[in-house]
Amino acid sequence: MKKIYPKIFLDKKADTNAIYHVLIQILIALAVYVALQSYIDSVAKDTLFEKYYLSNDLSLLAETIYAGPGGLSYYYTNDRVQMSKFSFDFKQQKTSVVEQEGTLTIAQPYGEDANAPYSGQRIENKDGLEFTKTRGRLEIK
Repeated sequence: MKKIYPKIFLDKKADTNAIYHVLIQILIALAVYVALQSYIDSVAKDTLFEKYYLSNDLSLLAETIYAGPGGLSYYYTNDRVQMSKFSFDFKQQKTSVVEQEGTLTIAQPYGEDANAPYSGQRIENKDGLEFTKTRGRLEIK
C-alpha cells in the first residue's frame, strides 16, 4: 500500500509558491488589522465629537434661557461627557469649547439679547455650569 502525504510536504516548486502566497496574504491581512486597530484606538481617544456635542448643547441652552420670560436658574451637567476636561468660552455670541491641553476650538453661535448682552468669560475645570438669568442679564458660572 502506498502512503499518501499532504501536498504541503512535497518538494515541488508550484506547491512552495502556493505556500508563499498564503503566507503573504496572511501577513497583508495582519498588517491591515493592525492599521485599522490603531486607527480605531486614535478615534476613541479623540474628543472632537464631544466638543461639537457640548458646543451645540450649550448654545441651544443659552438661546433657550434668553428666550424665556422672567428669572431663571439652571445648573447644567452632563453624564455622557467628562466636562472637567474642557474649557468653555461664551463671547461674541459664540459658545466655544476647547480641551485644557488642546488648541482646536469648536464654536457654535447662539442668539443674544441685544439689550442685555453677556460679557463672556472663560470657564475651566468645572463638572457643571450654572446659568442664571435675572432682570434680563445672563450669568454663567
